[in-house]
Amino acid sequence: MMNLRPELKPGTVIDGKFEVLNRLSEGSLGEDLYLGKHLSLSRKIIIKILPQRGNISKEQIERFIQSTKLIASIQHSNILSAYEAGEFNGMYFLVTAYEKGCFLKETLKQRNRLDELESLKIIFELAKALNYAWHKAKVLHRNISPDTILITSDNQAMLTEFDLAKIMTESVKNMTITGFTVGNPMYMSPEQVRGRKDLDCRSDIYCLGIVFYEMLCGKPPFTDDSTVRLMEAQLSGKHTPVWQINPLVSPQCSEIIDKMLKKEREERYANWDKLIEDIQGLIYHETPDAGRTVSEKAHEKSHGHPKPSPYRENIKYSTVSNYFLVFMGIVIVSAITLLFAIYYNPEKNLGDANDISNMLENLENSKSTVTAPKAQGKHIAPAPVQKKTQVQQHREKPEDASWKLVSSFAAETMKNRGNFDSAVGKLEDFKKKYNNAAYRKLADEQISSLKKAKQSAIEAVMKNLTANAMKFAEKKDFQKAINLLAAYNASFAAETAEERMKLAKNFENKASEWAVEKSRYEEKKQEFVNEISSLIIKGQYKAAAANYDVSEFKADDVRKIVEGLASINKTIMESFRKLNGKEIKIETLDEGEKTVKVIVKGDYINLEEKMETALIQRRLDIYQLTNSEKMKHLTDLPPEVKTIFLAVENIKVRKYRDAEKCLDAAGVLKKPLIKQLSMIEEKAKISQE
Repeated sequence: MMNLRPELKPGTVIDGKFEVLNRLSEGSLGEDLYLGKHLSLSRKIIIKILPQRGNISKEQIERFIQSTKLIASIQHSNILSAYEAGEFNGMYFLVTAYEKGCFLKETLKQRNRLDELESLKIIFELAKALNYAWHKAKVLHRNISPDTILITSDNQAMLTEFDLAKIMTESVKNMTITGFTVGNPMYMSPEQVRGRKDLDCRSDIYCLGIVFYEMLCGKPPFTDDSTVRLMEAQLSGKHTPVWQINPLVSPQCSEIIDKMLKKEREERYANWDKLIEDIQGLIYHETPDAGRTVSEKAHEKSHGHPKPSPYRENIKYSTVSNYFLVFMGIVIVSAITLLFAIYYNPEKNLGDANDISNMLENLENSKSTVTAPKAQGKHIAPAPVQKKTQVQQHREKPEDASWKLVSSFAAETMKNRGNFDSAVGKLEDFKKKYNNAAYRKLADEQISSLKKAKQSAIEAVMKNLTANAMKFAEKKDFQKAINLLAAYNASFAAETAEERMKLAKNFENKASEWAVEKSRYEEKKQEFVNEISSLIIKGQYKAAAANYDVSEFKADDVRKIVEGLASINKTIMESFRKLNGKEIKIETLDEGEKTVKVIVKGDYINLEEKMETALIQRRLDIYQLTNSEKMKHLTDLPPEVKTIFLAVENIKVRKYRDAEKCLDAAGVLKKPLIKQLSMIEEKAKISQE
């Protein structure tokens, strides 16, 4: 039988090659990690002892060693090398290289999150390593997490525990150790959760995406104390986009992570090569390919250059004057650049009202005409169509371009739930500046939509706050509910202040009511406990149990004690029944220790004793047994029951000090029982006087 937690003492030499120096810690999969020394190479190593239970066959050991040899053949600068594996004194061991550094988990614990470029470089290195392992040996890691990623002292990212991955190849049979689970639900792919056998590199791509997400956001996409709920989230939960949690992350980087975390593997990157290409492009400031359309890719293939961005419209020039063209180019590029910045950095720019105001003012003062960018977003209305002469076709009015800016700003506000008041203000200013009936109507529609969206967002905030506060209130933790409402200072804090304070006041009233109710309850409960204790201290166990059954106060710890005491005699009898036909030594009050044979006859238990000339049977009398004899037959009862029983037996013979010592371990009934003991002792003193 294998030892579940074997220990290796410093100085132990494994297979004559590897010396154990000291124990380091426990690995992410439950294995014991030791610092060791490779004797022939005079090099530090890591020795891993895997947790095992059950009988391990030679065949399993051979397959395990064979699997490790295959992994050891994967030599990559970003994979911690495996040297050797085998069996030593009934335990599996693995020997890997040793590198100075700290695990990513510790780095994130200290810094919470990493910046985009640093994260991209780490993921780039890990993706290359995983790609190499998959192409060379069809090996999946299956346990990618901050616990298995080492950041070396020279800032190189390395994957560890590849030696514990499952081999995805027909040439080597899968090796499974009983009681050894590969994978952490917080970092599992949907396929792993479903228990699919046909895993491929897309499973590791998903898992690496989780780590990528955590590096930039400071937490994984899904967290929960419940393993079941975590697995459900991996199957169907929707993660919050990275850029919404960390505005400093570029949309392109956020898109890459979104694609890595697709629930259906067919929608993820098909292989490591394409992911590596997109990450490398982003590191070197090239837009990744993750979100491009088929038409855009076809355009690039046929024309030799990328199709212009949809956010940069072609500029139409008037032929009136070359100087006018130059001037118009500057104005138009400025307008389009601002619109581009708004689109790609909504959280940063939506609240920056001055830039929009300045742009509108420049457009009005220029008395120039531009063809404004096409409207983007779901709530942007097109400019009213007006008949134009041939010359006027290239001479739009200033309000046309101004409308495009303010309506785009409003659309982005709707999309990203940004600064609604600022957007409404811009639309109101536009109405004051331009006396255009068609535009005024469109502006009123936008203002109405923004106000409704703002109200909806406020209601959503309050609904979420109320739901979370109610969770605390249900647990009677009203103060936490009040603190949650009072301390809230995020979106729409001012708009929700009155309602939050009203709700907090409601919880304060409930807290006061609960305090009074709880106080009354505690008083009644104490009366009940005192009543139960007074029966117990007198040895009236069945009466105490009957009292508990009809009481409104229920507590498991009290119930176990009361029920255990009420079953003392039954427990002793059952213990003797198990000894039927056996000769045992017992100790009685009147005869001391003697040898008897236990004979069970129906509901009765007789003790057969050899006399000089005959065998005599006597019925078992529990009350004739000594306390030590009774305790021998109460081993299955909770310790509090046994110690209270012994205390009561001591009280019967007036051994009050011994009884008091026993009651020190009486659990929840300690104080009331000691109080009852003091009263008994006081009465005994008075009667003596």
